[in-house]
Amino acid sequence: GIDRAIPVAVVPFGWLGATVLPEDIGRIIGNDLRNSGIFEPIPRENMISLPTQASELIYRDWQALGTQYVLLGNVEQNAGRYQAQFALFNVATQQQLLTGTVGGSAAQLRDMAHHIADLVFEKITGIKGAFSTRLLYVTAERVSVNNTRYTLQRSDYDGARAVTLLQSREPILSPRFSPDGKRIAYVSFEQGRRP
Repeated sequence: GIDRAIPVAVVPFGWLGATVLPEDIGRIIGNDLRNSGIFEPIPRENMISLPTQASELIYRDWQALGTQYVLLGNVEQNAGRYQAQFALFNVATQQQLLTGTVGGSAAQLRDMAHHIADLVFEKITGIKGAFSTRLLYVTAERVSVNNTRYTLQRSDYDGARAVTLLQSREPILSPRFSPDGKRIAYVSFEQGRRP
């Protein structure tokens, strides 16, 4: 992190669907940027306006809050697929820095949000974002004195969407993704099982 985090506003993304959007894309992006230690998102309750497109953006609203950057966007659904359009603005210069569109299924909404956060992070800092990465980790749960259950888990970088890949009574060590990210290697002392 840094001593003084950069104030950024991630405005709630617009959504005109008939039901509630399964994931809050704006909140996920804001959390990603906060987790970097470089940004401090403006709380939603402090936002004076909630623009979803460039024509609705009033820079003085964000200057009054001390915001340096504003990210806004909207989500549409077509034939079961979601499409998120977004734009990033520099409040001081009143310039658009980044615009784009990402798409995916309902199950990919978090992935879409992480990808947008990666793009915003890189545009402002010049450093490639890592919010779309995945974690592999092992948990150990002591069931009884002589019985421990080891579990190999995969999750988003922030711990969300954890999936159990393997459970064993024997230790699981050193999980790693293959270079192409499609396979996982690990060490286990269990006999008769193929990794």
